[in-house]
Amino acid sequence: MLNFQRTGSGPALVLIHGLLGSHDIFRRVVPVLAAEYDVIAIDLPGHGGSPVPPEPYTMRTAAAEVVGTLEQLGVHKPIMIGHSWGGYVLAEIIASFPDTLSAAAIIFSQPYADPPEKQAQRAAAIERFENEPWEDVVRDIFPVYVADYDPPEIFEEAVEITKQASVEGARFALTTIRDRVDRAPAIADTPQIPVLFLSGTDDGAMPPVTLRAPHVRHAEILSGHMGPMSAPDEVVAELKVWIASLAD
Repeated sequence: MLNFQRTGSGPALVLIHGLLGSHDIFRRVVPVLAAEYDVIAIDLPGHGGSPVPPEPYTMRTAAAEVVGTLEQLGVHKPIMIGHSWGGYVLAEIIASFPDTLSAAAIIFSQPYADPPEKQAQRAAAIERFENEPWEDVVRDIFPVYVADYDPPEIFEEAVEITKQASVEGARFALTTIRDRVDRAPAIADTPQIPVLFLSGTDDGAMPPVTLRAPHVRHAEILSGHMGPMSAPDEVVAELKVWIASLAD
């Protein structure tokens, strides 16, 4: 079972963080959402307080860990929100476990597979985490995640949160990310699950999402990659608009 933080009451919202994050990346949005929802913020394997599962390390394994944790909690068909790596996990849940959620917000993320050059970068990052000081690697990799106008404390806070992860957790995450498959077709072919893609105008880590379907919505805010930390009010506002639209 994965570690989690649970706050509030009402319809269930599940929050899934990104690479080297934890439930703490959502600390600015959880109090607002918890006023209306039962908010469950999960730590993915090897991150926060969650253990790393046995190999093989696949995106389906990460998705199954989330689904299994929610089953143990008795949470049925929640709305799920995945940031960055968490968005990849969420795309896999749609593809492999579509009966376990009612709607999905994939934020500052996308559904496609890594091209070969990105796969090579993931492999190189694994090697660096295994052989170099943790903070040196993070400070080299993470600048792309913040916008030029983000306060410096956002970057420093992100660096501190990464220290909740382990080297094996980084290997788990980067392996699942490197080896994931394109889940855009699965999302397009699952019209019973409404999907929101929320992007940042200055997200240097993610390509544009070109997937279009009647059940897919797109929104954009002024933000870098770490929107839940740097633009929490805007993120919450877009999520609430989208959630309200689900009842239409």
